[in-house]
Amino acid sequence: MPEKNYLAAIKERLEFVIGTEPPYAWAKRIGLGKSTLAGILNNGACPRTSTLIKIAINTDISINWLLTGKGAPWMTPLPFPLQEDSMTMAKEPGEPYRVAPHSYIVVPRFSILIDDEEGTPFYCGQLVDHIAFKSDWILGIMGLDPKKIALVTVMGDSMEPTLKEGDLVLLDLRDQSMRNDAIYVVRREEDLVAKRLQRGFDGSVTIKSDNAAYEDIKISLEQASQLSIVGRVVWSGRRL
Repeated sequence: MPEKNYLAAIKERLEFVIGTEPPYAWAKRIGLGKSTLAGILNNGACPRTSTLIKIAINTDISINWLLTGKGAPWMTPLPFPLQEDSMTMAKEPGEPYRVAPHSYIVVPRFSILIDDEEGTPFYCGQLVDHIAFKSDWILGIMGLDPKKIALVTVMGDSMEPTLKEGDLVLLDLRDQSMRNDAIYVVRREEDLVAKRLQRGFDGSVTIKSDNAAYEDIKISLEQASQLSIVGRVVWSGRRL
């Protein structure tokens, strides 16, 4: 679907969510900025990840449906049991639906990385799906900002055995400081690459692959300043 038609479809579905309520009153009620809503409805802007999450949390709307039109508009059953008081009747005629309780945080998973006009590193068209994590784990144990995290899938074998192809990694988008001996996801043109970055005393950075078959790459301080770091890998998961 052409980008113009894609964004027009998102606008149409968002208008369905707003319904007969005045748009700006609706935005104020869910904590969405007037300019943010105007950008989507009037200027054809692509909703940022934080905007999508805010809409989902406050309206029980499926982000996947909002972006793609696929599936039910309302949140679908989750792969974990909910208490009876978590059952909510659908806002349209049909079966009851289940929504994620507030004890869960929905994290977006992206495929590739490109820039956009809003300054967010992810393009909404590359959103693959969403995965729910316990909020106690995200906030308490990991100390992450729910608006500054994302999931991406590892490609290739350069970081084996630490990270294998197909592994899912959680990124802290706040951390772009190149801590010593930490794994970061870096943008290489339109690809996302996971590498271990080590900063030297002279400001240079060594780009390392945990797989011994790949050689280390050392870059100067000036070259290091040009690295487009997306975020630090803080967790990984894989299918056994």
